[in-house]
Amino acid sequence: MALSLAVTEAATFTLGCAFIHTQRRHAERITDLLLVMLFAGSMVLALDWGLEGAAATPSAVDLSAAFTGIGE
Repeated sequence: MALSLAVTEAATFTLGCAFIHTQRRHAERITDLLLVMLFAGSMVLALDWGLEGAAATPSAVDLSAAFTGIGE
């Protein structure tokens, strides 16, 4: 499994480089696409880190206290 992940990452990187090389005349479009992909990746990581932090502190996930006004 770990080897297939590394091969997939390497293949994706290589295909991305080939795409950038073939489209070098349209740098503005590629720049916009890469910025959108960077933003989307950042949002996925931020969401993942937020969910991990919420799972680490159970009180942050407990919404019943927020609705009932009962705290610990």
